[in-house]
Amino acid sequence: METIATVNRSIPEVQLIDVDTGSINARLSLNSEPLSFLPFVGSSGLWQFATITRANTNTSTGSDSQLNGYAVGVLSAASEGFTRENYGGELIPAIFQDPTIGPVFSKERKSFLVWDRSLAPTSSSYRIVEPTLTREVQSKAAPYELLAVRSDSYMLALQPRRAGASLIDIRTGRILDDVFVPGISVHKPEGLAVFAPRAASGGTGEVVIANVEEETLTVLSVQSGSRLPRIDLPLQISLRSSPVIRRSGRQLLVVADRALSLILVGSVGSNKLSVFRKTRGAIEEILPIELRAPIADMTVLHGATNIDPDLFVFLREDGRELAVASQSTLYQSGSSGQLEQDETATVSVPVEDPKVPEKPAFVNEQLDAVSVTRLQRVLAALGYPVSAIDGRIGPQTTAAIRAFQYDKGIEAIGSLSEETLKALNASVAEVGDVRVSNKSYAEEYDRFMQQRVPGVDAERLLTLGSSNKDPDSPCFALNSLPPRELWSNSVAFARVLKRVEEEFGLKVEIVSGYRSPEYSRCAARGDVGSYHVKFQAFDIRLADQTNAQKDNAILFDAIKKIRDTGEFQGGA
Repeated sequence: METIATVNRSIPEVQLIDVDTGSINARLSLNSEPLSFLPFVGSSGLWQFATITRANTNTSTGSDSQLNGYAVGVLSAASEGFTRENYGGELIPAIFQDPTIGPVFSKERKSFLVWDRSLAPTSSSYRIVEPTLTREVQSKAAPYELLAVRSDSYMLALQPRRAGASLIDIRTGRILDDVFVPGISVHKPEGLAVFAPRAASGGTGEVVIANVEEETLTVLSVQSGSRLPRIDLPLQISLRSSPVIRRSGRQLLVVADRALSLILVGSVGSNKLSVFRKTRGAIEEILPIELRAPIADMTVLHGATNIDPDLFVFLREDGRELAVASQSTLYQSGSSGQLEQDETATVSVPVEDPKVPEKPAFVNEQLDAVSVTRLQRVLAALGYPVSAIDGRIGPQTTAAIRAFQYDKGIEAIGSLSEETLKALNASVAEVGDVRVSNKSYAEEYDRFMQQRVPGVDAERLLTLGSSNKDPDSPCFALNSLPPRELWSNSVAFARVLKRVEEEFGLKVEIVSGYRSPEYSRCAARGDVGSYHVKFQAFDIRLADQTNAQKDNAILFDAIKKIRDTGEFQGGA
């Protein structure tokens, strides 16, 4: 059962709503309207909610009250309702204009940060709030937002006023990394929206920032593999053509799935959403979405694992109705070419020929918008960030070309020479099919398979899909070789393949096999529940077919006959 927490500020009251039925499972009345309300996953794995409320002291007349500070409380949701626990042992001083709360994701998860979410804060300090005490921490980076990025020792601080972002040591306030981020400056808070995927359970290391004033969408990523964490070069794309730009004055909204393969940008009171996705080293705009009714807010329910789908939840403008949509629904089409699946083996027969480029990706130095988009996608896949895949050559794309040329030993002029074209085409061939640079992996997989299905051509099962090697596809180079722990899932299909070819004399072409979650989200338009992700489904057709309908019928008949012998169960 999926539930979502809502705050009815007019009562005020916290409610837990069943997403499937819309019924209220639990409710708790509050003494005053929460100034900040934060859902998070506690150490027990259950949902909890941290709140900040005003602590008022009555005057002698009894008719007015004076703000004495802010109180921190934690609500725990249970089947019978809520429990509440006061935190900190003392009030937060009333110097903050817009007090905001965030969790510290330690193992115990019993600490919180409280800071002033104001564009013009009166103090650069923040408070660490624990069950029985509150401690002030001074920092040079006065945070507008403090965001969890997969760490219990540091957080990402956004500072729109100075167009900057910093990594802050939570306990000391020391700045670990600091970068300039053009495009996040804002004068009114409603013009800025920030979203951190899986923030409730510690974050993914990535943050999405939408800014209507600067007309920019930004993705910040934090890398923690080195000794000191660092903030990657920001990725940015223009929002100038987005409908949210034309609704200035309304609160901006932004949400995303955990992989940032679907980023939605909207605004309060509108039913129009601009849709983007992050690829390797770039952001790309895709088709917009129009909802059936204007919304007041939106959020995401993340699946439990990387292959579980995320659900997008929209609160209608009247505040009385929730709309829930899967990633596939928002893409407006689901997975194609695959029917029934089972846990043993699944085989699909695509009706249309796979799209495979028949000529080099880059033919000459003259680039139109389509060729520039292709160039940006290839450079980003090769590890040269271009920021935005938008069909326009700007400073980032020129810098990426120059970096590619330098690495290939070509004169780094920042434009395409004949030598650069040859190097790009060679790289496209390699990055589109990772088997080229992973021969040892292919040999190891072949040895594994020969022990189980002797005589099968195992390397064919490592086909990564036509879209993966097509630089005009947004799915280019997103796939990867299947993890070794999934190899055994492909044995059943290998047996079927061998029988089809040996017993029926048919030559089979494997169009698609394993799909990484990232590639599946793209190729199947948001569907990550595909058995391809488990290396358990394969799209096939007859090699060199001349009549698709007739040839597919022959292949399908052979597969059904093998299934009737009990070789495998499931769909074809």
